[in-house]
Amino acid sequence: TILQTTAIENRDDYQWMKLNAKTLQTKIKYDGAEKYPMIGAKVEYGFNDDQFNNIDSEKDYYVAGVGLEYKLFDGYKTSVAVQKAKIEYQKVMHYTEYMEAGIKLEVEKNFLTLHAKKDVLAQKLKAKDLAEEVLKQSQEMYKNSLINMTNLLQQQANAQKAEAEAILSKYEETIAAAKLKLSIGKSLKDSK
Repeated sequence: TILQTTAIENRDDYQWMKLNAKTLQTKIKYDGAEKYPMIGAKVEYGFNDDQFNNIDSEKDYYVAGVGLEYKLFDGYKTSVAVQKAKIEYQKVMHYTEYMEAGIKLEVEKNFLTLHAKKDVLAQKLKAKDLAEEVLKQSQEMYKNSLINMTNLLQQQANAQKAEAEAILSKYEETIAAAKLKLSIGKSLKDSK
């Protein structure tokens, strides 16, 4: 879904895992670099005099050197290091796939929970409205001496209970919305 795709793009923990996988890919190349020849160069300038005012004198010297190193056999050290790096890379890739599936499930669960809480809130609001209507009718009936005080107090308690349940349901719906927002990688401070 769109929310799951957004979560994959926005979650910092998932992005960190992808960067970690790229780093391990680079490590494979780095560990395998030992099998290639190494070329080095050096250039040096100096002077053979103990006086400082001899710049551009005939006693100056220049040395340049180039070197080449190639390992014919390193006791399989390079191939072992490359295999270890490949194994680490595969572990991270497997964990990244596992993490992606987990994020998708978390988003779906939070999405379904939010919709369930919205449905419950709608029912609680209807129950609250009904309880308030019954209380109004009971008050009229009490004024006309059709019910006693106990019945009126019972209806008032029912109305207060329905209102408290609606408030609690609204709170639970807000928490579910916040969990969904966090699971898709957005900050709770964002107004959108």
